[in-house]
Amino acid sequence: MSLAAEAFVSQIAAVEPWPENATLYQPLKDDQILLSDCASSLAVQTYLRMCGLPVQVACKANAEYMSPSGKVPFVHVGNQVVSELGPIVQFTKAKGHSLSDGLDDVQRAEMKAYMELVHNMLLTAELYVQWCDDSTAAEISRPRYSSPYSWPLNHILAYQKQWDVRRKMKAIGWGGKCLEQVYEDVSQCCQALSQRLGTQPYFFNKQYVTFLSHSHAVRSLPNKASAELTNPRVQIIIARTLSELVHHIVLPARAIIYPQGQDDRLGVSIKLS
Repeated sequence: MSLAAEAFVSQIAAVEPWPENATLYQPLKDDQILLSDCASSLAVQTYLRMCGLPVQVACKANAEYMSPSGKVPFVHVGNQVVSELGPIVQFTKAKGHSLSDGLDDVQRAEMKAYMELVHNMLLTAELYVQWCDDSTAAEISRPRYSSPYSWPLNHILAYQKQWDVRRKMKAIGWGGKCLEQVYEDVSQCCQALSQRLGTQPYFFNKQYVTFLSHSHAVRSLPNKASAELTNPRVQIIIARTLSELVHHIVLPARAIIYPQGQDDRLGVSIKLS
């Protein structure tokens, strides 16, 4: 987001308090949503709840086309519609809600670097597996993505999405990668996060970066919901590499968001031995 855009959002957001009927829009949870969108939606929901901001979740088949940026999730807050995690974080910050107020400048810079690592590496890997691996695209991604639509629109939209993602992968240098290289990138990303965490309960404080790592970790761990969204090899790698992060990120984050241990509203069910 440009400085001018941030200033404009800040001015608009600061005018009104956060309403009780704020709504987050995402694709249909049971039949349509894919791993990358599910993780992004979970990250926004987790962030808002950690900020103590109420939000309702609405699942719409055309959520992607309702979004001003063409990406999900997006939130409808008062007269404003804001899409994607970064702009939503800036929007809430302008309203006086932030999770990074207790960090110094060095911690903020480090925090941004790790957030970029988590968001860019894991999200890109999720998109690659979904749309660039032929078997995953044919068996999971295209059928789920196009499930609300009838023939021939379902095939047109699914292949259009696949072509768009593959063009993006080529543009960022991922077009020539194989699955093994992507798995190795994911493994290295998870190892970097694990090393940064060490034996500490949190990265910086009780909230920041935790919510973003939590969203990708939860949606990639082996469980019934995630099994329908992604290649099982991704689950195995993340579960193995994130063994410490699961206990230090997923469980503490759940305790912060849902003190009662009730997180079924996000469709999350985790059993750790």
